[in-house]
Amino acid sequence: MEVEVPGKGTVSAIRTEAEGTPNGWVFVYAPGAGARLNDGFGVYASRRLSEVGIATVRFQFPYMEAGKRRPDRNDILEATWTAVLEQVCGDGVRIVAGGRSMGGRIASQVASKEAGIDALALFAYPLHPPYNRSQRRDIHFP
Repeated sequence: MEVEVPGKGTVSAIRTEAEGTPNGWVFVYAPGAGARLNDGFGVYASRRLSEVGIATVRFQFPYMEAGKRRPDRNDILEATWTAVLEQVCGDGVRIVAGGRSMGGRIASQVASKEAGIDALALFAYPLHPPYNRSQRRDIHFP
């Protein structure tokens, strides 16, 4: 599946359907900086959640799609999350947004600004940038 990100082209995404009877939840997952679409944690989470009736959508950011190492600016990362959520959301679908490290951080920033996210699941959430403990990354939480 592909998702159009305004001004940045498309990014790849993989949807894993729930096995058996779906329960109406979809976990939308973004990997951490430097990790690709098929990072080990995301693949594992997708498989395990599917077994309990939760569909998943994993995606990567434009910089990884382009084969770059340096993450995009925050506004582009957030726009990517928004584009993915717009494509995934539908009537009766409940959304868990999350990810590992940077992917989860950006999910939480988007959730603090937009409606439509029912829950967050954050893994290895960076409370501050590496080597800069004074800059907090949780001030957007209520």
